[in-house]
Amino acid sequence: MGLLEFNKLPINTLVGADWKTFKDITGGRDIGAAYKGKYRLTKAVCRLLSTLAPLQDRRYEKLLADKPLEHDPVFILGHWRSGTTFVHNVFSCDKHFGYNTTYQTVFPHLMMWGQPFFKKNMSWLMPDKRPTDNMELAVDLPQEEEFALANMMPYTYYNFWFLPEYQQEYADKYLLFDDITEKELKVFEETFVKLIKISLWNTKGTQFLSKNPPHTGRVKELVKMFPNAKFIYLMRNPYTVFESTRSFFTNTIQPLKLQDISNEELEKNKDRIRPVYHYEDIEKNRAEGKLSALLTVEEGGVCKGRLGNLRLLYRLGVRMLTLTWNFPNELGWPNVRMREKDSGAAPDFTTPDGEHGLTETGFAFLTEMERLGMIVDVSHLSDAGFWDVARTANKPFVASHSNARAVCGHVRNLGDDMIRALAEKGGVTGLNFCPSFLEEERKEGESRGSLDAIVTHARHIVNMGGEDCLGLGSDFDGIPTNAAIPDAAHLPHLADALKKAGFSERQIDKIFCENVLRVYREIL
Repeated sequence: MGLLEFNKLPINTLVGADWKTFKDITGGRDIGAAYKGKYRLTKAVCRLLSTLAPLQDRRYEKLLADKPLEHDPVFILGHWRSGTTFVHNVFSCDKHFGYNTTYQTVFPHLMMWGQPFFKKNMSWLMPDKRPTDNMELAVDLPQEEEFALANMMPYTYYNFWFLPEYQQEYADKYLLFDDITEKELKVFEETFVKLIKISLWNTKGTQFLSKNPPHTGRVKELVKMFPNAKFIYLMRNPYTVFESTRSFFTNTIQPLKLQDISNEELEKNKDRIRPVYHYEDIEKNRAEGKLSALLTVEEGGVCKGRLGNLRLLYRLGVRMLTLTWNFPNELGWPNVRMREKDSGAAPDFTTPDGEHGLTETGFAFLTEMERLGMIVDVSHLSDAGFWDVARTANKPFVASHSNARAVCGHVRNLGDDMIRALAEKGGVTGLNFCPSFLEEERKEGESRGSLDAIVTHARHIVNMGGEDCLGLGSDFDGIPTNAAIPDAAHLPHLADALKKAGFSERQIDKIFCENVLRVYREIL
């Protein structure tokens, strides 16, 4: 086992950057107060090691710069956690292929000079397993090249590992190349070719084998650079990929980041929007003409079954937690039956789960959330889990984005008895605008999810539970765009449709805000 644990690294991978790249990446960026020490140590080691970079540059110019590539690369593409590492490792056994190594990802400027010394020390210090999936880590094993590129130029997507606050900027410019300048693109092309030539020289291959998920967004540019390149695109069950990617990013970013994303974003826009910790904050914000931001988490699994993590979320400002998402977690089961792992078959959204309810930990979370003043959200939860909450809860709970199952049989919707039980507890269900939650399949050429369909669900829920149990859930950030109501700007059209269907102004006010505000008032 290596001397250092991955999640306790005192430096990050920028130690291997050249000095200009380090300055360009971090210059003008905010470094979090908790990361100043890591930043200073990384900076000091980088400054020292970067004095050796010219030695490699001279060797590169002499031996490789003018040497053409024999073959265009083979690119292994796909989303993170799709199996790209496995395929990369298998193909790299063919001596024909050359590849970027783990050592090269950190020290791309110390490949053609000093490699034996630095590799030995890196091998001694680095962990021998990846914390994300327990796969072997070794200095000479194949590795994706984006980290190496991040140490050779400032124009890569993986800058976000260090500075997550600017993730969207890096995605637009250096993942999708939407906003990249001609100058930046030229540097990317030249740097990538340099990395390829050094990789082939190091591994003695004749064709570069690339495994790099960010390249999936750059295919158009890669084809321009390498017209005869070959591409292998891997696909995997998206639900499995999502869960695995979330774990991968959560674990990987911890030792690399130099800042946190926090309430600083709200502070920057405090003239327009303010956080909500208690109901009184909503009233204050409304009086001052400001928007209110109530933080929620849609997946209780982030707490890893630990009440301490739940309390930490509360201290950070989270005021609502969805107990499960689409996968079983420490708290309970979702109302979706997943197929065999990696079978490729779609999940079953037609058969409610009336067998698996809350776990013992789930009941403990329910009790603690009510004590803290956090809203319990049962959307996504199994039928059995819903009834566990309904029987146990002492305060109102919500189904933040669920419709009526009697109108559309999707298991994410609530049955009539569930709607009545929710209403009896003083809870609210939020209308979900996802077309497949609103209507069954329609004739070819007809789109699902009309305003009339939303109104039909609203009428049924009010008939079952009364006018005090219905609100707006939308799920705008998690569903395919609904053509009838694609964003919040179109909500007045829904109000008009409800009025046309016979809902009173008082009822519409309740659906649009008053019912949810009542729940906030009772719990927060």
